[in-house]
Amino acid sequence: MHRRHRSRSSRRGPGWPRPVSFRGLPRGYGLATRIVGADFGKLFTADLGEEVTAEQGTLVSEVRSVWAEPGADGTFYGSPYEYDIVQFVRGRFLTGYRHTVRPGELATVVNRNHDVTPDKQQGYMHNFGFPPEGGSAMSGPIRYDVPSTRTIYYSAKGVVWDNRWETSGARQTQFWYDDTTWQPGRKYVVDWQRGPAGPKFNPRTYVARAGNTIMLNIPPFGDDSGHTGYSLLDGGRVGFYRDGVQLAEIPKYFYDASGPVPSAESTYRLEYSVDRTTGFNASTKISGAWTFKSGEVGTDKWTYLPLASFSFTPQVDLANSAPAGRPFMVPVSLKAQPGSAASRTRRVSVEVSYDEGATWRKAALIPTGTDTWLATLNHPDKGSVSVRAHAERADGGTVDYTVIRAYNLR
Repeated sequence: MHRRHRSRSSRRGPGWPRPVSFRGLPRGYGLATRIVGADFGKLFTADLGEEVTAEQGTLVSEVRSVWAEPGADGTFYGSPYEYDIVQFVRGRFLTGYRHTVRPGELATVVNRNHDVTPDKQQGYMHNFGFPPEGGSAMSGPIRYDVPSTRTIYYSAKGVVWDNRWETSGARQTQFWYDDTTWQPGRKYVVDWQRGPAGPKFNPRTYVARAGNTIMLNIPPFGDDSGHTGYSLLDGGRVGFYRDGVQLAEIPKYFYDASGPVPSAESTYRLEYSVDRTTGFNASTKISGAWTFKSGEVGTDKWTYLPLASFSFTPQVDLANSAPAGRPFMVPVSLKAQPGSAASRTRRVSVEVSYDEGATWRKAALIPTGTDTWLATLNHPDKGSVSVRAHAERADGGTVDYTVIRAYNLR
């Protein structure tokens, strides 16, 4: 069961005392129960009481079903489509409930599932449908091959969706995307695990301050659709510094921390590096750093700090590969953390490597808008492409980002 309630916690690092944990609970008493079965044939429900009034609280009844195409083995493995149907009834328990789902109620979402390994993987996806007021939700994940393309039809009227996309096994990866609302009758295309991985600022990836406490969480495997991403690793770390003095050292697999800092404005450096060379062939090593200034702020809300992240979005296939032996244009953008005070970019540079970082050469950049460019590359006849970027901001902050084997050549 998945609850649409965010719990932010911290990891302890040298130099910071025991971290603060942030938890929240709704007012009053919450209760969530589920009845689960293979079909509706022997499922009967009835409301034995009166309708719940506003003074008494809230009651939301839910009917949830998942539909797909069975295979010869009787399972739904590899079904090319999936229907995720959710309906809510408020104020009473389900009694005599009937509903015919019509195509106009649904959103069509084509999911393109990209691979970052040299061979086929097994994937699955949790789809949690919530009422807009929040609560709890369940999913019925169906397994499929990665790479692949699958279509999911979602109930779209009055439903908020959270998604968790995963591959399983010795090369596991995981992606999250929250609070999606689809429009009934519309068609969408969503790419998972596509393109060079890196931190992507969103509600799960942030660097913020409240009073004299800094909170951060920077998972480094976000994809170019903006999904928060995680992966199995060979090694990794996150380091956090104030005026050159280390405040926290966060070990492999952990990317979050919080702790007290002095009120005076100071210069901070946040750096990260991860290595997943074993078993993976795309985004095998990722590293980067931010420098920024911060001083005391109010305690009534989080203040998101003025950081930005690079995003490279080459046109790649489901294997995260692009054509070899030809000139190739790669869109590059620098995206400020949502809610932060954005600063102008004074200087930016991009370099490319065709030998996994052994040598680098400068890439020409063509401006296409505010903090967006096209990088001009010349792909060799085989191998892979690695990129690194550096930016200097008008407020004195900097951004550095490197990804080895950002994508492969075919």
